[in-house]
Amino acid sequence: MARRSLGLAAAALAVGVLAGCGSDGSVAVTTDRPPVASTGSSAGSASTSSPAEDYLQGITVGDCLDQPAGEWKSGDCAKGHEFEVSAIVPSKWDKHDAVARSALRTWTCNEVAAAYLGGPIVATFFQAVPLPTAADPKSADRIVCLTHQSAPDEKIVQTFGPMRGQLSDPEKLASRRVCLAEVTTHSGTAEPVRCSQEHASEAVTDLSLGKLTDPYPEEKALRATMRKVCTPEVREHLGGVERKDLVVGALGPSESQWNAGDHDATCFVNIKGDKLTKSVKDIKTKPLKDYR
Repeated sequence: MARRSLGLAAAALAVGVLAGCGSDGSVAVTTDRPPVASTGSSAGSASTSSPAEDYLQGITVGDCLDQPAGEWKSGDCAKGHEFEVSAIVPSKWDKHDAVARSALRTWTCNEVAAAYLGGPIVATFFQAVPLPTAADPKSADRIVCLTHQSAPDEKIVQTFGPMRGQLSDPEKLASRRVCLAEVTTHSGTAEPVRCSQEHASEAVTDLSLGKLTDPYPEEKALRATMRKVCTPEVREHLGGVERKDLVVGALGPSESQWNAGDHDATCFVNIKGDKLTKSVKDIKTKPLKDYR
């Protein structure tokens, strides 16, 4: 999850730790999160001698981009675009340490995405990705962070109008929220779906588990942190109540994801019983049958 992010493109359900917190506080953990999609190798193959170089030299936050045929071009923010520049972060780096640089780029773009979008990005179909270094003529001095939306099948989809601040709108947040086909305790079944489709788990919010230089937490500490943060978040999501048929779950990064710069987890509410086709936000004491 997010990746960063939730198996929906470069930021959200990647192969990581799935944790489901039961009503007794127990947590089941598996290491089978669906793979994260990315901008792909073609994204990094844009020629620095192409017309895109001059455009990318002067790119600014809020600019819209498309990537037809692997080459980055200016996009139309109003009529539809694939990517949007969420941040440009000054950053020097050792060109010979590509692994550390890649982790820094991933972690940085995950950290700035929520502020740009106005909400918990990993809990939605939005994703955060860095502009590939091969495409950025100033990559030695900066990190260009992008956001985009993905469909449940992980394909990038166009956004009409600016992405900036979209998740601060409750209606837009609700329509972009991620749900899962199965509860988070089911190994290998965390398939992302729209919350209007049948689902057994609903994303609530994100949490950052540490700084870039922090070591990967021990399993017990990781579960404890997710349980501590997610329990009150799920309670608030349900309308300030605790229910036995709606329980806390969480999805966090594997150690390999952590080392690659993905330090985010996502809180979920797991549904006991039949699957639902509506969000349980503010359900309070209403019966689940009304949400099927």
